[in-house]
Amino acid sequence: IRVSGENVDPIAVQDAANVYEGIHEAIAVGIRLPDVSDDEIKLNVTLEKGAEFDPVEFSKWMAERNPVFMVPRFIEVYENGFPMTASQKIKVAEIKEITEKTWDRNKVGLKFRAR
Repeated sequence: IRVSGENVDPIAVQDAANVYEGIHEAIAVGIRLPDVSDDEIKLNVTLEKGAEFDPVEFSKWMAERNPVFMVPRFIEVYENGFPMTASQKIKVAEIKEITEKTWDRNKVGLKFRAR
């Protein structure tokens, strides 16, 4: 995933997110928006049973521990697991979509500066 001129390994984003309290599984994907040369990161997560998740607090937590280009712009929580094919593979095209359930860091005005 190319973000702000940096190559970002989605596995590194997933590994960082997976240690956050309450996240059961995280999958990072690159999203190419119209009229933008670089990608944006969308993090798709499932939560542990009964866990609460605040995307603002999570984003701040990520920014404290990682380079800012690794902090996902988009986050979507899948309450009933990720969409799967009949052969139990994740439907990657579906988790790349921006939906009404997708949280957008830019829409809430949350910005981070490089350290």
